[in-house]
Amino acid sequence: MNAIRKVLGVVWILFSILTAYYIVSTAISEIGAGAPADASIFWPIIIFIFLPILFGFALFGYYSLKEEYN
Repeated sequence: MNAIRKVLGVVWILFSILTAYYIVSTAISEIGAGAPADASIFWPIIIFIFLPILFGFALFGYYSLKEEYN
């Protein structure tokens, strides 16, 4: 069971890093492409909401990797 927790901890960390990269890169490309004003409002809100959630996923994965959930 501890091996599964460690593997899933790595999965959570990778998921959060890749998702954060995707969200930020998509926001930069959409805003930089001269998108309408609603995209300039939409993406900062999405980043403000989802980056703390993704940080929590990464923290959860870190604690799982360090066997804090025994």
